[in-house]
Amino acid sequence: MPTEPTRDHDGDAAGLAALIGSRICHDLISPIGAISNGVELLAMAQEASPEVALIAQSARNASARVRFFRIAFGHAAPGQRIAAAELREAVAGYFHGGRTSADWQVPEGIGRADARLLLLLLLCLETALAWGGRIAVAPAGDRFRLTAVADRLRAEPALWEAVSPLPQAPSHPAHRDAALVHFALAGLALAACGRALSAEFGDTAITLQV
Repeated sequence: MPTEPTRDHDGDAAGLAALIGSRICHDLISPIGAISNGVELLAMAQEASPEVALIAQSARNASARVRFFRIAFGHAAPGQRIAAAELREAVAGYFHGGRTSADWQVPEGIGRADARLLLLLLLCLETALAWGGRIAVAPAGDRFRLTAVADRLRAEPALWEAVSPLPQAPSHPAHRDAALVHFALAGLALAACGRALSAEFGDTAITLQV
């Protein structure tokens, strides 16, 4: 059974990048929350206008994304855990109103390192569901299963090669641009958790187990 990391990796480049991610998200969440509170006060003081409603919605979306990114791209200290309710809220907030929906079905709290891995894999599946679809995350014994279903998929093997060498993947480097960095980070998170990835790619579905 995979275990949570027992050694802190802050000394390496990936650990330093995670600390930077945590710092950025931490420093952004307070001003975004202040904007939301200010907009609520404006709405209470006067009849809400479409402009105020737009600002409020944008602030809520920004807050939800930062909370999600703080887990996905932030530091995961050894032994640290995240409650199931916090993870459900983070996933629901990030995917709310988008073309892709996500259902977090893990009933218990899990280690932060595992949570980081699963959220990075959610981002990978979101990339594959470029035209929208549905994703579910559920426990599978001592592993986790992520299932993505859509009418049309963008399953690029080279990208998934960065996560794990799959039989379907050609032997050339995966892309490493900013829009796709979650694939490379998922590979690092997979190794940090001591987990192995198994994947099945179909015409309308992708199933991952870690």
